[in-house]
Amino acid sequence: MESLYLKSKEFLFAYLVLALLMIDILFCFPKSEIHIFINSIHAPFFDRFFLAYTHVGDGYFALFIVILLLFYSLKDFLFSASSFAISGFIVGVIKRAFFYGEPRPLTYFSGIYKLYIVPGLEPNEINSFPSGHSASAFAIFLCLALIVQPRWIKYAFFFAATLVGYSRLYLSEHFLLDVFAGSLIGLIATSFVYIVFSDFGKRISEKPLQTIVWELVKKARFKREK
Repeated sequence: MESLYLKSKEFLFAYLVLALLMIDILFCFPKSEIHIFINSIHAPFFDRFFLAYTHVGDGYFALFIVILLLFYSLKDFLFSASSFAISGFIVGVIKRAFFYGEPRPLTYFSGIYKLYIVPGLEPNEINSFPSGHSASAFAIFLCLALIVQPRWIKYAFFFAATLVGYSRLYLSEHFLLDVFAGSLIGLIATSFVYIVFSDFGKRISEKPLQTIVWELVKKARFKREK
């Protein structure tokens, strides 16, 4: 397998720029000011768009992509499934073991500032850090960037993951720090799994499920005929 950098340099470079920007903002402004500024920018079209698009970061979408990859390559299926599972596990441990009850924007600003809430949304109130949707999106889209070859698609995958992160801010489900941490977890989880697969996944078949099943059926028929 090619090195992680060579196969995903477009995605990783774009993320580096974004990460530096987020770090700069986080160091320069309090999280409350950052969130109030983001919350002040809204429009009916974006309300509907982000209310729907944020689901790209939930587990169901990631699971759908993982299952699709099973019919593309067994190795890619196991790679993406492992990345998604590890990122989700890390987020779950951090949320419940270290930051359980961490207030989300709706709770944090209660009685202090009236946030704009997108119509039809019922925001969560606690367990803000880190953002699970952001972790899932960056984990699964980095997987796809490592699997798919065209350079422009790698940038498109980065943009798709970034939109998920922004949707969590737009909907006041998370603060910027939550999204940054989640994206970093997703990136690290997928990078770790890719490196492990580079060393220990060489024996895993790259054939899709249907090909593997068909070959097993043919072998079984051949044995019966003998």
